[in-house]
Amino acid sequence: MAEANKSPGTKRRNFITKVLQGNLSRPLILTVLFVLYLLLFFGTGSVAFFSNDPQEIEIPKGFLTQMKEMGETEKGKLWAVVEEGIRKGIENDLKRNELAGQSFNVVLGAIIGFLSAAVTFMFTPEPVSSDDD
Repeated sequence: MAEANKSPGTKRRNFITKVLQGNLSRPLILTVLFVLYLLLFFGTGSVAFFSNDPQEIEIPKGFLTQMKEMGETEKGKLWAVVEEGIRKGIENDLKRNELAGQSFNVVLGAIIGFLSAAVTFMFTPEPVSSDDD
């Protein structure tokens, strides 16, 4: 009943204190962290490896009929604008894929570091407290 009267800040501090003192289950904490890392891993991996489709270009209705009615200089100017738009779209896709690949590598490194620390944490014996009092 006394726990219900405490403020959220007090509950949060108690939780953090329990974590720091080791009163919470080690596997629970490690499992939660590992699940968060996996979510980041699969999220960045899906962007890096599975969303490589180039942007689609939609041709408005009547565009081709307007092209037939244009003069050669107007067609040349229009195609230059279209080519520039396509080139910029491709550059943006390449930059996005490069950033996603780098993010994937960072998350992968974090997972490897986490697993290394988790193994060390799990196999390190807890210190024995001596009651010299």
